[in-house]
Amino acid sequence: PFDQQAISVFLTQVNDSRELTGLSPVDTSTAIKYLLASDYDAPKAIKLYLSCMRQRKAYKLDNVSPYTRCIQKELSSGKLTVLPIRDETEPTVVLVNVSLHDPGTSDPVTAIQAISFQLDEATLSPITQKNGIEIIMDMSDSAFSNIDMDLSRRFLDIMQGGYPAKLNHVFIVSPPLWMRASLRFLLGFLSVKTREKIEIVSPRQLTERLPLTSVPVSLGGLAHVRHQAW
Repeated sequence: PFDQQAISVFLTQVNDSRELTGLSPVDTSTAIKYLLASDYDAPKAIKLYLSCMRQRKAYKLDNVSPYTRCIQKELSSGKLTVLPIRDETEPTVVLVNVSLHDPGTSDPVTAIQAISFQLDEATLSPITQKNGIEIIMDMSDSAFSNIDMDLSRRFLDIMQGGYPAKLNHVFIVSPPLWMRASLRFLLGFLSVKTREKIEIVSPRQLTERLPLTSVPVSLGGLAHVRHQAW
């Protein structure tokens, strides 16, 4: 059962604030989404909501159209795929293929808009809202030309406090040795709580952390990645 008191507190404070700026009120489903991501802690959920709204405004996420050429290019690239939910008790798995990214032809803001568009769709699921998200950042076969520290920072920044879904873990799989120092530098900009959720693992270690049905075949699991179907 949902905590009606927490829902009431969230709706009252958020909608009072929205009314002052001429915005329409949010509904109960929005309150539940943010409360689930915050363990039904109303002040924490309100803080998350406000942070998310700031991020959405900064990246103009409410004006993103999947039909524009630049967004379509990002969406069809396969850089980010949400794997099918196979068990209602398990988190949603988001696969990031770093080797498919080319910083020379991809604008970081456009990439974030496309990523957020997909995450918006994923977080519509009550299962995702309840069980949270596991991110697999596959760096297998990545070259120096694929690395985009600016985009990585923006992506993790959004996930650590600007999205209405619990971030359970980020598994960075097989980063090149020369990349590890840069990763440590990047992690220094994140909160301690977020850093504790990030692990650098091998494919074998990944299969020990997640169910095989949640790990792509390419990394030793049983999940078939069908990006176009997603």
